[in-house]
Amino acid sequence: MGFAIGHAASENRAGVVKLASIEDVQNGTDNTKAVTPAGVAAAIEASTDMESRLLGVYFDGINAAGTRTYGAASKQWSKSTDTSAGVDTFAETSIFRGYYALVKYNAETQKAEIIAKEGTAEYAAIKAAGTEDYDEVRMFHVFYYKKTVNADGSQSIVLSPIQLEGFKPSPMHLRNGVLHEWVGITRYAWGRTGSTTIAARAGLYPLTDTNENTFEVRARARGMRVFGMNEVAALQMLGSVKYAHQNWQTAIGSGFSGTPTSDRTVAVAQTDANSVILDATYAADFPVGASIYLGSNNFRTITANETYSEDDTKIVVSFDGSPFTSTTSTKVHGGLAKNGSADAVQGLDGENVGMHTTAARRSIVTLGIENLFGNCWKLLSGVMRMGGFSYHNPNPDGQYAWPTLEDNKGWQKGPAIMTTEGYIKRFVPSADLGDMQHLSIPVELGGNATNPVGDYQYTNSSTDPRMCLFGGSLAHGAYGGPFFFRWADAVSSSWWGSGALGVFVPSAEV
Repeated sequence: MGFAIGHAASENRAGVVKLASIEDVQNGTDNTKAVTPAGVAAAIEASTDMESRLLGVYFDGINAAGTRTYGAASKQWSKSTDTSAGVDTFAETSIFRGYYALVKYNAETQKAEIIAKEGTAEYAAIKAAGTEDYDEVRMFHVFYYKKTVNADGSQSIVLSPIQLEGFKPSPMHLRNGVLHEWVGITRYAWGRTGSTTIAARAGLYPLTDTNENTFEVRARARGMRVFGMNEVAALQMLGSVKYAHQNWQTAIGSGFSGTPTSDRTVAVAQTDANSVILDATYAADFPVGASIYLGSNNFRTITANETYSEDDTKIVVSFDGSPFTSTTSTKVHGGLAKNGSADAVQGLDGENVGMHTTAARRSIVTLGIENLFGNCWKLLSGVMRMGGFSYHNPNPDGQYAWPTLEDNKGWQKGPAIMTTEGYIKRFVPSADLGDMQHLSIPVELGGNATNPVGDYQYTNSSTDPRMCLFGGSLAHGAYGGPFFFRWADAVSSSWWGSGALGVFVPSAEV
């Protein structure tokens, strides 16, 4: 049989074949590349030291703080701030390796593609110039997990860099039956760049007052997707192992979760002004550098807060942007933090202490993502509640239309959703999750703001389709966190305090 130049080799035909890297051999998932002696040796070495490559955590169901297991027991992590970098030896592992990248839609391929990676001259130049229409993402490498939640509330999570018996692939990397080596999550929430266009980059306020399906349309126009429950589940596992904690507000920081959002009525009307005049008792609600919400997805940065010259019982709150006309019935309140407000944090996990003297008014970064919880709710793709049960889209990258009571559109019925609200005490045991082992859905409430989870759940009695909001918003205080879900709002709902993150799925597969 002759050698066919240009044809890929197979079991039945000679041809061109790529050499497997040492990492390919260690991962053991590629079946198209040739193995070298060095790769075999590396695989043997890896197999004899597998326990140290596994990273795990155990929670006793009583305390939010857990115990790291396997290789994680020898790792160290401490949070960063804007003035100091914490310790993070997890970054040395293949499971937690990752990088920031800039991605842009290619009209010819009709896909989003990486145009620059962190650490390159192109990356720095594009960000500095500010002329490219890009989205910034944090890239996560595929991992495998074994998660066991027991009936008493205790649980263990073990992560592996390679496929092992009893381990499942990361739910955000296995997409419609295809396993992807890398998946990116936008570093920031989607922000508005035009009346119908969005982008995820620093300098924009998160887009709100927009329903989930509209986010889907606008994200897909950029070759992207909307962040959903599968991404949440993957990040929950990664963070739980890294922080050895379920209450991330304790581990990382409260997050942007304590901004006053009570309506403040304008005291003196103005026409075409870059300010509003308010009662002076509200002065502390509007510090310079924070944002103010003027209604209709209109967030501005406060540039001054001064006593009104004509009446010292009032203040003039000035802001940037175009002029604004207010009346004595206009209501304003504290607004969202702008994308990039945690860029000063010197690590992938921590809080911008210099942003505010109050901890609950500081932006945070979690696993490289800004304000993953807090600031604005994150509308989730591919999950909703109908009646008393959750429903999950098996292919959220495909069709995204919501199910109805008459047509579930192929969405899969998942765990029951509790009909009451409160702090989480216990999650649905693994034995009751079937093939949805990645989910963390509460089955018992009665915890508190500290233990064993520290996060809240809210729902209502509506039986028609209800969307799922994640993480809490800028005024939810101790309720917020990576396990806080709200299952109460109609799927068509939009609100000034809810936005969304994006997902980038490269073409390359494992």
